[in-house]
Amino acid sequence: MKAAFLYRFLDYIEWHNSTQEPFTIVILGESNIYSPLLEISRTKNTGRRAIRVRQISSVTEIGASQVVFVSRNYKYGIDAVINRLYDKPSLIISEQKDDVEKGSHINFLISDNKLKFEINLKTASRSGIKIGSQLLQHATVIKR
Repeated sequence: MKAAFLYRFLDYIEWHNSTQEPFTIVILGESNIYSPLLEISRTKNTGRRAIRVRQISSVTEIGASQVVFVSRNYKYGIDAVINRLYDKPSLIISEQKDDVEKGSHINFLISDNKLKFEINLKTASRSGIKIGSQLLQHATVIKR
C-alpha cells in the first residue's frame, strides 16, 4: 500500500531544478516497499521520465535522487538523512513516529487502522519541493 501511495505522490509534487533522467527513488535500509516499487517502475513512469528504484544501506549512496524513502529498519534513523540532504531537492519520506517533526517531508503512519500520512511544509519548501494542494488536502499538515 505504501508503494502505491508513494507512486501517486509523484503526481502532486514539483521539484526545483529536477531535470535528471531517469527519476530516481532510493530505499534506505531494508523494507518491504522495495519489491512493489520495483514492479511499479517496470510499467509506469512519472511524466515522460522512467522511474529507477534502488535499495541502499548508507546515506553516502543516495546520490542525486529525487525521492529518499527512509525505512524504519535504517539503523541510523532520520537524523543522518536530514543532515545529508538538509537543503537538497530530494523528497524525504519516512515511516517512524515523530520523523516529520525532525525534518522528514512526508511521514507514513497508521491511524484508526488506516494508512495515513503527514507532511511538513516548511522542510519541503526549504528543499525546493512544492507539494500540491490536492495532496495536502489528504494529509495532516505540519508547518514547523
